[in-house]
Amino acid sequence: MICKFFKTFMHQDWTISGETLEEVFESIEGFQEMRGGIRQGARALVESELTDQQLDEIIFGQWGSGYEPEVEDFGNWRSALEEIIRLCDKYDALEGR
Repeated sequence: MICKFFKTFMHQDWTISGETLEEVFESIEGFQEMRGGIRQGARALVESELTDQQLDEIIFGQWGSGYEPEVEDFGNWRSALEEIIRLCDKYDALEGR
């Protein structure tokens, strides 16, 4: 699901949905159905032994993400993925999930 998130919502024109990850989360209808899988995939990447370069090759290279962690002052992909996990948790809590 994390792959689908990057391919579908964080493509080269991702700012159409918002200027930040949080704004993207707020703007996508039906997103609650995907959050569990997104969280799980983000957590797996954070906990993996992949280097930042390898994460970049996967997320930016293979999945075609137009989003870059530096846009929001995240130092690397792990920090951006941790923010994605935080946002999944936040919106689930707001919805009482």
